[in-house]
Amino acid sequence: MFKYKLDQLVWYLENNNVLSATILSRRYIDNLFPQKERCTEEQEELFGRFGNECILYATVHGEYSEDELFSTKEELLSKM
Repeated sequence: MFKYKLDQLVWYLENNNVLSATILSRRYIDNLFPQKERCTEEQEELFGRFGNECILYATVHGEYSEDELFSTKEELLSKM
């Protein structure tokens, strides 16, 4: 399910700077309720705050989605 392991070094862009850090935590969000046709107003208010389905990783610089992270600096630079 997770592309990156805990304590793995990853590379990413933050304010146009190339940064690297280790993964401190990761979170999988599986949420049906942000889709308005599937929920009532009360459900949307309660569950909508979790956001859409995604995988998030935390580093010392903040939280990043899987699409924003790269295994190597070269891989990151090639996507720019």
